Amino acid sequence: MNKRIFCYLVVLLLVCIPLKVNALLEGQIDYSVPIDYSKLEESELAAAANQCYVKAINMGDSAEGKFNRESAKRYYQLLTDMYPENISYCLKLAIIHDISGEDRYAIGYYSKALNLKRKQAYPFYAFGNFYYKRELYRKALKYYKKSYEYGFSNHYYTLKNMAVIYEKLGDTRASLRFYNMLLELTPNDEDLQEKIRLLEDINTTNLLYYQNSRIHFSDK
Repeated sequence: MNKRIFCYLVVLLLVCIPLKVNALLEGQIDYSVPIDYSKLEESELAAAANQCYVKAINMGDSAEGKFNRESAKRYYQLLTDMYPENISYCLKLAIIHDISGEDRYAIGYYSKALNLKRKQAYPFYAFGNFYYKRELYRKALKYYKKSYEYGFSNHYYTLKNMAVIYEKLGDTRASLRFYNMLLELTPNDEDLQEKIRLLEDINTTNLLYYQNSRIHFSDK
């Protein structure tokens, strides 16, 4: 961590704690201490935040991973306070809360990111991932569709997750559409080829069943 930033955060902590304690002891109103953001360098804070973010993503639930999650939260919270229109800081804060299992905060920051730039694909994709991981597939599909619409029409994981969701929902025709688009990106994927063959068989069986049912019904 940059010594300048570290020293500032330590001083800020030491200043704020006594003020809060004294306010509690004396029964006074605890007014927030204003932060002079002009004394902080965005590039230094962002570099430290990104370093913690990468470690938090890669180290999972290890002790170091959790430590870096908390550090990343503090950095990105400060950065979003300093630069409320910066979608990248807001989105990374949402993702950190997401992987920490803090759903309410994650949803809040994902929603804020979408409001900052409504027609950018990645925020919708990231929000879709939030619901996909929690097996809320219809909600996930809503955001993946927007991601697809706003530029991720050739994005591998957007297509894959949409294909999987449609398959889970029993819509084999839609599922096949996205699996075939995925195959165009990875034409040598044998597992994907087999998946498509199986779904084509299921889709054909479903169509035959539907057609036979209609004929049987009309004969009556």
